[in-house]
Amino acid sequence: MRGGSLVLVTGLGEDSGKTSLTTGLLASFRSLGVEAIGFKPAGATNVWLHPEVLVDSSRRGFLVTWDSLKIHRASGEDLDLRILNPVAGFSLPPYTATRGPAGFLLLLAGNLALVRISECLTRGLSTIHLIVDGILDAAPKGVREAVEEAASRLRPPPFKVKPGFIAEVLGQPASKAADTCLESLLGKEGLVVAESNSDVAAPTLGVLERSRVVLVSGWGRVYLYSGEVWRRAVEASMIGGVPWSVKTGEILELARPERVVDLKLTPHGELDPDDGGALAEAVLTILEKSV
Repeated sequence: MRGGSLVLVTGLGEDSGKTSLTTGLLASFRSLGVEAIGFKPAGATNVWLHPEVLVDSSRRGFLVTWDSLKIHRASGEDLDLRILNPVAGFSLPPYTATRGPAGFLLLLAGNLALVRISECLTRGLSTIHLIVDGILDAAPKGVREAVEEAASRLRPPPFKVKPGFIAEVLGQPASKAADTCLESLLGKEGLVVAESNSDVAAPTLGVLERSRVVLVSGWGRVYLYSGEVWRRAVEASMIGGVPWSVKTGEILELARPERVVDLKLTPHGELDPDDGGALAEAVLTILEKSV
């Protein structure tokens, strides 16, 4: 009954607890005997805040992000990380006035430097890396050299592109690529827990259409919605047919949640096991009702 079911975790803003909620839910589902795997359709990491992703990307030979590494570990690390996180980027602090693209990633503040896009095709996984031409020129020498060293180890090697091209790619093309990997995951048994990016109501059209339960993380408070209610509210608010144009807060003003849960404040921000168990049970209840 729960095979191929998608649960979406989104948030009211940056650092609202999406990743902690996602990884905590994965652990809670597994403790209940429910197979569950994480999915991060798109995301980016500021390499100044998390330089460890440069080391990990160099070792793996493809770009990885901080959030996706945490979700990968919580999922058991069996799945190819490029499938779990098909669209990934490195951003830099705002060394110049250049603004990042306003595509569906809605990336972290700062400048987007490197992007990986992976697509799950019938013939196998296809991956490309892109590097924004000239983006590193204004960066401090140490940062520039570290990013260039990591980029030199990526396979396939990055193509140099203009910022305008990145903005185009990070719209519908990257969203559709991410959805090919979503379909691959939904073809297997168990739950897929997808984490959105920033305060985006849904990161891709496929995630919006396939989500059966939605959890909104709001700095210690979680709002639970049925996927159908969430989808209708987002569709009513979309601009240009893209769900990433809608902010999560807008939907909270339009639709009433099925349940609101206040979480315990923990020392390191992880989801308390008791809270996680209660949320997992609530999600399973909504899933049963939606059948």
